Amino acid sequence: MGKTKLNKKGFTLIELLAVIVILAILILLAMPSVLNIMENARKNAFITEAQSFVKAANTKYAQNVLDKTEDDLCYDITDLPVDKDFNGYSGSIKVAIDKDTGKATYTIWLSNGDYSIENKKSTELKAEELGTAETVSNACDNSSGGGA
Repeated sequence: MGKTKLNKKGFTLIELLAVIVILAILILLAMPSVLNIMENARKNAFITEAQSFVKAANTKYAQNVLDKTEDDLCYDITDLPVDKDFNGYSGSIKVAIDKDTGKATYTIWLSNGDYSIENKKSTELKAEELGTAETVSNACDNSSGGGA
C-alpha cells in the first residue's frame, strides 16, 4: 500500500471564525467614528443651507431697496428667492440695518425637523451649537419682528 497524499485546500472552521471575530471587532471600533462624521456632515449641510437663506434674504432686501418698495425687514423663508426646493424647512430671517454704516445684520430662525437655529446672527452659525427642536418661532410673527 502506498501513501496517499493529503491535499489540504481551504481554511478550517476555527480560522474562518477567528477572521470573522477580528472583523467584527474592527467594525465595532470604527462605527462611532463613522456615525460622528455623518452627523457632522448633516449639521454642516444645515448650516450651509441656512447661509443660502441669508443670501436670499440679502437679495430680496436689495431688490426692495432698488424697487423703492416698502422695506420689509423680516422675511419668511418660503418667500425668499432660493434655487433649491427646501421642503420641510420653516423659519424666518430678520434684517437689521445699522443707520450709521448702512450695514445689514441678519438674524435667523430656521428648522428642518432635525436641527434648528433660533435667534442667531448669520455670522454666529456653528454646527456644534445647533438645537434639535422641531419648530422654531417665527420672527416675522413676533411683535418686535417687523422693524429694524
